[in-house]
Amino acid sequence: MLYQAKNAVDLLYLKYLKAQISYDGINRVETYPYPKEAIREAVLNAIAHKNYERQVPIQIKVFDDKIIIGNTCVFPEGCTEKSLFEKHSSVPYNPLIAKTLYRAGFIESQGRGIEKIVEACEKEGNPLPKYTVNPNEIMVIFYSIFDKDDPINTGDYTKNDTVNDTNVGQSVGNNDPKDIANDIIKLTVKDRQRNIVDLMLSNPKITRLELSEILSVSDATIKRDIDKLKKSEHKP
Repeated sequence: MLYQAKNAVDLLYLKYLKAQISYDGINRVETYPYPKEAIREAVLNAIAHKNYERQVPIQIKVFDDKIIIGNTCVFPEGCTEKSLFEKHSSVPYNPLIAKTLYRAGFIESQGRGIEKIVEACEKEGNPLPKYTVNPNEIMVIFYSIFDKDDPINTGDYTKNDTVNDTNVGQSVGNNDPKDIANDIIKLTVKDRQRNIVDLMLSNPKITRLELSEILSVSDATIKRDIDKLKKSEHKP
């Protein structure tokens, strides 16, 4: 579970978001519409605070000019949208998960998740995110740094300078949301193999080492998955 958040965020930026390209001298600079650190913190918060008893997946949806991350939860009494941005004690719904994320180095300290999200958005010039708190769920909306009519949001821009994925529904520019991950907690072997295929289609020259780093698994696991994919391809 520890690497599920990293995998989900990496795939989000690799497959579903477009980078604006500029150059600083001869150096290529990629600017994404949302600060990666903020999105990562939001996903980690969802993992730590999700109400797993309800068995409702964490949802990540991409629109033209915003990303929505939502999860079921149980809020402490008196918690509101306003209080989330104020100093408050950390009361994770899943303390063991939160402690594990902390000890593994995925979060620096408990209780600073939203503060770090705000800092990352301010640093990159993004609008502050909007939180919607309901009795049994929370949603956070991140707004793009780019204007809605910017070419990067109209389909006139090549996503990540790679071939557009045609298997994920309509393009981001069509105002229809796409579920990126039905449940980042339950990434199965088939999901990983599908990710391998997607990554290889996007970059035919990608190496096993690069695949293992992106998907946070060993080189041996990548080799085993590729071998299985080759065998399944030749089945009648």
